[in-house]
Amino acid sequence: MSLVKSLKFLFFTGMLLAGASCVSAEDWTLPRGGVELTNSTDENLILPVSVAWQFNTSPYVGNTSQPVAVGNTVVFAVADRIFAVDTQTGAFRWAYPAQDPLGSQVKTSLAYDRGNVYFGLNDGTLYCISSEDGHLRWSYSTQSPIRSSPIIFDGAIYFGSDDNMVHCIDAETGEPKYAFRTRDDVTSPVAVSNNMIYFVSRDAHLYVANAGNGHIRYSYRFTNPTLNVVPVLDQDSVYLTSGNLLLALNSKSGSQRWALSFPTEFSAPPALHDKTLFVTLRNRRLYAISTSGKEVWPGSVDLIYSTRATPLVAGNSVVVASDKGLVSAFDTETGILKWRYVIAPNQSGEQKITGTNNNINVSPVYANGTLYTLADDGTLTAFRTQAPDQTPPVAYSLTPAPGTRVSGSPPLKMSAVVTDAATGVDEGSISLSLKGPGGATQTLEADYEPATGVVSYATPYDKTAKPMEAGTWELTLVAGDWKGNELRTNWSFIVDNSLPAPKVRVVAPRRPKPAQTNEPAADAANQTLDRRSRRDGGHDAGEFGGDTPPPPPPPPGPEGPGGGPQSFDGPGGPPQY
Repeated sequence: MSLVKSLKFLFFTGMLLAGASCVSAEDWTLPRGGVELTNSTDENLILPVSVAWQFNTSPYVGNTSQPVAVGNTVVFAVADRIFAVDTQTGAFRWAYPAQDPLGSQVKTSLAYDRGNVYFGLNDGTLYCISSEDGHLRWSYSTQSPIRSSPIIFDGAIYFGSDDNMVHCIDAETGEPKYAFRTRDDVTSPVAVSNNMIYFVSRDAHLYVANAGNGHIRYSYRFTNPTLNVVPVLDQDSVYLTSGNLLLALNSKSGSQRWALSFPTEFSAPPALHDKTLFVTLRNRRLYAISTSGKEVWPGSVDLIYSTRATPLVAGNSVVVASDKGLVSAFDTETGILKWRYVIAPNQSGEQKITGTNNNINVSPVYANGTLYTLADDGTLTAFRTQAPDQTPPVAYSLTPAPGTRVSGSPPLKMSAVVTDAATGVDEGSISLSLKGPGGATQTLEADYEPATGVVSYATPYDKTAKPMEAGTWELTLVAGDWKGNELRTNWSFIVDNSLPAPKVRVVAPRRPKPAQTNEPAADAANQTLDRRSRRDGGHDAGEFGGDTPPPPPPPPGPEGPGGGPQSFDGPGGPPQY
């Protein structure tokens, strides 16, 4: 090839690459990280991380829309607006709509493909907008709410709607290709593997069909409600949570490989990475289960607060976002805590979320070295390993207040609030010690509440407890952050037993709860999940409730055995357009 022809070839190739979207392997472009819905990435999250920047919008309680992060832009939804900001600085890029908000709320996660961003609204409209400036390219209406996040595969968009159908439309034009009808709403995203689509309808069925034409391969009928069931795929299996059951099916035939039952219902669909499933329960615990149905950790991990977001797996770390703004990262092999941070609610603007109600319902995203979380206060927080932090935690609200005189009668409460805005407080570094008038020092068994930052201890109270010795007492608080910056503070108070003893309100003990009978049981092999906790806590089942929905109507097509695969020979439930 001549030099001129070689230069022309390189120029033409460069133009093609420039015209296409430049997507790196470390971008986050689809809901749950890809068409197999594993909610994981091979990009390794190096901990600890610190806050790089925060972008504040308006509060939207219960937001479940996962962002996309491509190149130097991260795009996310809050209620009826879409925002795009710079990944390095958090600077505003654009919003859609630019002026007045949309007439309905965004109920799906975002998807990115070839310079376009896709999302569905509660009014039944799927939107396609430019990722460069946010201008509208086209929209598509189903006439029913869209809660199923759009998934893009081979130039087509797959998504469900409350019109009981899964729609397949052209990603560039929005022109319909086909639709698959079920007997109830389709609210979870569609998974794709080996040119087959997998989706769950609220008619209590998993459907598997040809991605190109919608012809059905088989369906599987659940015995439990399917209110928040997402099919998660690997090479030859599909994993699903239903009620308190974790199921593994053969992805080609729908035959059951194994099933595990847990002490309570799942709080979110699972994440999958490196042949390990990570699942959260409503009793605020995290389990790691191998794809062969075996327990990976010697016990479960205490998440402290309730969680409704699927764990994110980034390399050798699993990140869980919970209520009260808590974000925790654990080692995937051991379950040991590696980092924890509390996102305090944004107090600027007219609308505010107060107290510790800044819940996180959106699964975090990790892309190009940055961890993103989106909380109910409408704040997108970006964490990075390289973000600087040379400032130790701060302590305030010291109790007893320095220099005050107090009665030494029990219970005498000693406490402080400890916070760290950059990297978070390392709870393993916290110590509270007390030195008495005689010079003897004792280390107190203090409690720590992550959401409030309160470190506290109270002298034991019973009828035989004696007051503390009169005189000057000194408290020493030590606390570090996850990057090793340490706070050490001392304050003194005076015990004066001539002061009246504090009033104590005696609370009658609660009646013990009846013993649970739904012990965690395994499949036919009679394996038993170890319920020992890696961390103490013993929280009760989560703060969820509600009535069990009525049984769904029968599915379309011939019936198969309950709780098992059903075979279909012909195409399933168009209408075909």
